[in-house]
Amino acid sequence: MTTNDVQVYATFRLEQDVLYRYHTYIQWGESETSLGACLMLNPGSATVDPTLRQQLDTAGQATGQIGRLDETMRQIIRIVEGIYEGQALSGRFHLYNLFPMQHGNDVTSINRFEELCQETSFEKQTLFASVEELRRHPFVITGWGVRSHLVRWTHLRQAKEEWLKRLEASGIPHFGIKHPRTDDFYHLCPNLVASRETIKEQIIARHREVMVPSRKRQWERILLYRMEGGRITLMRRKRSDDTWVFMRTTDETALLEEGDVSAKTSSEIVERWDDVVEHLLGEVVLSLRPNFVHPEFEERIAPYRRR
Repeated sequence: MTTNDVQVYATFRLEQDVLYRYHTYIQWGESETSLGACLMLNPGSATVDPTLRQQLDTAGQATGQIGRLDETMRQIIRIVEGIYEGQALSGRFHLYNLFPMQHGNDVTSINRFEELCQETSFEKQTLFASVEELRRHPFVITGWGVRSHLVRWTHLRQAKEEWLKRLEASGIPHFGIKHPRTDDFYHLCPNLVASRETIKEQIIARHREVMVPSRKRQWERILLYRMEGGRITLMRRKRSDDTWVFMRTTDETALLEEGDVSAKTSSEIVERWDDVVEHLLGEVVLSLRPNFVHPEFEERIAPYRRR
């Protein structure tokens, strides 16, 4: 897939000749499902689509497709397509920023942000996504850059701290390429063109490291559907002594009462391994697609998998 197959949407606001950009996302296909998100410093130089310009100039706000993509957006597209390599993408990747002022120069934009935060009319809470919103994403990549901070940039530091606090509270995986001596994360699109492929591969590798254990944890909470003679046995890891305990064996009606488990008949599961059992035990969404099966269960499941 090329950038020609991808659209980027955002809301722009113009105030006192300062352009702000909010609610930005990159769209593949037609699905509204989140493919993930990233947290950057501020919007870059991507332009407003000419069809929105008149509305922006007259009404002060416009929502729609971005015109010309900047290099950071093109790099993010390459990263996302690398993370989901081999899959037909359909969904949205969301772009968050520490502050919403669009400017190509970091120092100038940070100084303006610090000034803006001194104004009583500025609502700082609008800078942050809620914990509930963050939980809609499978992961968030942090990549706001590693520029040395000036002491006077107190509001920028507070914004970073608040974002990290909300990411921790959300419980979703979040990661980036961390600077060895600070709490900052390398920008996803370095100025040096030769370094962009390196950072892309590092982010893809970090995603693999972080997300694979997450899948393993899902299996440790669910853990096994085993089809035997038209019956389904649901097993769960017992945390106290790390053993497997029998929970329930059912017929074709399958898994309705206990633990708010969604109904799937054994025949459906056998015939359609890409079906999803939602909110198993009221906690987890588990895909039964073969590539998500934890190695611990491969031998047990293999005889029942359709070849």
